[in-house]
Amino acid sequence: MTRAMHYAWTRSGSLEPGLVAADVDGALTAKGEVWEVVVTATDSHGHAIASNPASVTVVNSPPVVDLVQTGPVDATANDSLICTATTSDADLDAVIVGWSWTVNGLPHTETSDTLASSEVIPSATVQCTATPWDGEETGSPISGEFHIADNTPPGAPTIQITPAEPSEIDDLVCSVTGVSSDAEGDPVTYSFAWERDEVAFEDHVDGALDSTVEGPDKASAGQVFACTVTPHDGHAEGTPVSASVTIAEPYAVVASAGEDHSCGVTSGGDLWCVGYDGFDNVSDAPFGFFADVAAGLNHSCAIDLDGEIECWGRDTHGLTEVPVGVHTEIGAGDLYSCAVSASAEIICWGDDLNGRVSDAPVGGQWHGLSVGEETACAISTSDGSVTCWGRDNNGQADPPSGVFDKVDIHSNHACGIRADATMECWGADTHNKDEPEGSDYWLDVATGHEQSTGIDLDGNLHCWGLNNIHQCDVPAGAFVSIDYGHNHGCGLTPEGTTECWGSNDYGQLDLPADAP
Repeated sequence: MTRAMHYAWTRSGSLEPGLVAADVDGALTAKGEVWEVVVTATDSHGHAIASNPASVTVVNSPPVVDLVQTGPVDATANDSLICTATTSDADLDAVIVGWSWTVNGLPHTETSDTLASSEVIPSATVQCTATPWDGEETGSPISGEFHIADNTPPGAPTIQITPAEPSEIDDLVCSVTGVSSDAEGDPVTYSFAWERDEVAFEDHVDGALDSTVEGPDKASAGQVFACTVTPHDGHAEGTPVSASVTIAEPYAVVASAGEDHSCGVTSGGDLWCVGYDGFDNVSDAPFGFFADVAAGLNHSCAIDLDGEIECWGRDTHGLTEVPVGVHTEIGAGDLYSCAVSASAEIICWGDDLNGRVSDAPVGGQWHGLSVGEETACAISTSDGSVTCWGRDNNGQADPPSGVFDKVDIHSNHACGIRADATMECWGADTHNKDEPEGSDYWLDVATGHEQSTGIDLDGNLHCWGLNNIHQCDVPAGAFVSIDYGHNHGCGLTPEGTTECWGSNDYGQLDLPADAP
């Protein structure tokens, strides 16, 4: 006997007349619906019998991660790592993706889709895992993986220490002059280490691309300072490189001839004086580090490395009551002194005989200061003209017009070198001391009591005027600068040695052993 089966479906209480088969396409169902079916069997005689209803409730379908994509491809430790997930949900629910990360199998705290480059290390295996959630149910997690490239250490930088031939008072600066290359493009930083005579030296100030040992008082002649620079790319150190310098033996940088004594400054900033010491103008020379010195009549003044003035020796007329502040030039005469300030203005102090203090220029900007016995001169920075003040009994305070690069005055006459290297002298012309001899062009000039001396373009000395006590018996050889006292002179050679000549009645030519 054959039977016909009839299926009657209802969806959440509503009959679905078009559904008569034994199964219903899942695409027609939705989460939360209650489906019920009654099956009626009919035989060939038309007898029918219906089953009891059977029902089912459609439940939530978990979300699915269909694909996890990773980027960038061929990631390095300089890259941030990004994962993206493609998801689906049979119930068309909105899907939220949660992220977790591992680095070399160890869990990481990052919970977003991006792992910052600062957390990425060379040669690591990094995994991101996406877990979907539709608000009701968590789907199966799917992972993506990165294989981080091996790190290449940064290349060696190029470095140098300046100055190349430092003195005891110089700052030593170790600089990266050519930066390191890095195959992965990592930012490179540098560490600096110093040694003094092969012993670690920690007293240095480091910047991003340089390190400084600040002088003075850190080095002595003959010591070797070495700087080692090591590059680092955040992951590995590169090859360190080193440079070294040797602190040079002191050489002369300033030589000043006073009335009957001499003073000088070495490249190490040391100060020395010899000669007449009747007012302790030799024995009271201060200790410290100095840049310039001027010897006058029974007193001297110097500028230290901070630009401050210190005077010693005779203490009448306020000679040691020095101006405060920073100064660049100094000169000492007969019971008075003058200086050029950092703003290039002139200030004088001491005995004001003949206006040599009060008549100093007010305002303006000056250089090339020369302080004689009772008259002083300086050159204007604006037009190169010379101005003199103080005693003018022989026209020594009435300079010629024109542009000058150098001026020097001692007692009753002065000489200057023009911009074209020619020389002109003025004032008293006794013993022909105002008539240059030996050359037409000059590098430097110095005037004494009754004589003058110049340096020609080849560095040779030429002296003219009175020579009764050998004040014009100048030494042979090349010189770069000269200065005269009353009847003696001192000069500096290109090698940084000091030579003095002329009167030696107070030992003003007897340079100390430590004076180059």
